[in-house]
Amino acid sequence: MKYLKQKHTQMLLGCCLLSTIVIIAFPKLDILIAKLFYNNGFFLKDSLWVQFLYHSVPLFSALSILSLLLIWIINRTLANGRLYVTGRHFVFAFLVFGIGSGLIVNTLLKGNFGRARPRDIVEFNGTKQFSPAFVISDQVGKNSSFSSGHAAAAFFSLVLACFFRRKKRAFAVAMIYGGAVSLARMAAGGHFFSDNLVSFFIMAITTDLLYYALISQAPALLPSPELELSIEAAPDLVLNDP
Repeated sequence: MKYLKQKHTQMLLGCCLLSTIVIIAFPKLDILIAKLFYNNGFFLKDSLWVQFLYHSVPLFSALSILSLLLIWIINRTLANGRLYVTGRHFVFAFLVFGIGSGLIVNTLLKGNFGRARPRDIVEFNGTKQFSPAFVISDQVGKNSSFSSGHAAAAFFSLVLACFFRRKKRAFAVAMIYGGAVSLARMAAGGHFFSDNLVSFFIMAITTDLLYYALISQAPALLPSPELELSIEAAPDLVLNDP
């Protein structure tokens, strides 16, 4: 499969595999990291930056999808629109959000693994038992800690980065936002480190795969070089930059 022959894809999948091995081999790493934010409670949970980042995610998600839809409509109406978004590009973004964040994270993982959140486990003065990542538990119902829905939605920013010519900077901003939201969720005792890490890789791999399938394999639909902002059919989606 040509997709797997891409160097950046091999690096991404390799990092995912290595990270998975580490969090499975050292499950207590989650507790050690969570302790950094705990002192008779998760003392940062009500801080302004934690609350701001937490509440920013639904707004960011909605505005991102609606903005792409609006740009697509404008470009269909005005053939010379500077932000180049075709129906294929919108479908790409919508599918990444729907499959990565919606189906995989919020439905398959959060709905079935039953992992208790850090603030609810015995180690942090709660009543629930700690369960490692990738281990199905019965501690909670459908809204489990594994994996992070907020982190997945925040890392949807990786998709938006694909629309910029200067991908390296755009991906840096996307990683900063996704990382900041992940940090905020850990600081509030809402998620373990592994919850956020798994959500990142799910969104990154979903973005990479669908970009290859829907965009890179359709060069005729891509924008001309003179456009200031564009999606480029380049094999540098997540880990490389031209």
